[in-house]
Amino acid sequence: MNAIFRYGNSYNLNANGGIVTIDFSTFASSSNIGLYIAGGTSTITNSQFRNNSEGLKLGAGVFHVSSSTFAGNSTWGVDNAIFPLATSSAIAKNNYWNASSGPHNAHLNASGTGDNVTDFVDFVPWLMTGP
Repeated sequence: MNAIFRYGNSYNLNANGGIVTIDFSTFASSSNIGLYIAGGTSTITNSQFRNNSEGLKLGAGVFHVSSSTFAGNSTWGVDNAIFPLATSSAIAKNNYWNASSGPHNAHLNASGTGDNVTDFVDFVPWLMTGP
């Protein structure tokens, strides 16, 4: 997939099951969620999550996101809403979080100044500069 999803009301795109592969896509300016994963297995690479309330939200299923950018998402860059039930279902390694210090997580990276990440998101290591 190589697409731009913008200005969604609830979310820009809802992945609701199956196997979803997203590459070189942009999820931007949603009033709520850029990409909502409601089931299945999603692999996301080389994509942008910008200026949403939440960039990427996991409600069910599994995702792996890498080589992507999270910037300007006001509430969460990544939100694992199914924790603590599935602690390894949200893999967000090797992404840029709009700061060289990485994403902010109160328990795992309190000094991070990038987009916020909930608990139970595996975000280490992160990229120091944008891909």
